[in-house]
Amino acid sequence: LNGARNTGVRLSRGRYIAFLDDDDQYLVNHLSVLANYLKEKGYPIAAVRTGMYIQVTEKQWTKPPLLQVKHQHPVRALWETPVNLLSFVFHRDIFHRYTFAEDFILAEDFHFLIRVFLTFPFHQLDTYTVYYYTHEDRRSNRYYQPEQLANKIAALRTSWEQNKQELQAYIPAAGLEQ
Repeated sequence: LNGARNTGVRLSRGRYIAFLDDDDQYLVNHLSVLANYLKEKGYPIAAVRTGMYIQVTEKQWTKPPLLQVKHQHPVRALWETPVNLLSFVFHRDIFHRYTFAEDFILAEDFHFLIRVFLTFPFHQLDTYTVYYYTHEDRRSNRYYQPEQLANKIAALRTSWEQNKQELQAYIPAAGLEQ
């Protein structure tokens, strides 16, 4: 997956890059909400996110909390409320500095976002514009098997080791250095 993401970024031509899985859906206003915001803000080199509805049952959806960044750093918000890339748009310059770690199959979104949030501005919009569908065949469901958890731990450990100095200000270190 991360190799495909990196290839897509490399081949893209737009100023901003977004990701959509084949089993999820943008609401019809998702891209226009983001485009209007970016234009209003002067097209910042930043990561921008809307909220995401998550399927609970076939007919029931929930609105998880937005990343609360008004009173805390985005890294701390991500630590407390992990999210995926589905409702983000990233300025392409971010990918000149960071790509997706191709050796991680779990926590790759977290690993990427930690690095981005430590370096670039983050904007959380107060609107929900994406549907995240849950089902048994989801890639993340298959990967959350016991044999795959070692890979997730490795991704988290790598994020910590590569960014320890900066992360200590935002994330409690208890248990991360073991």
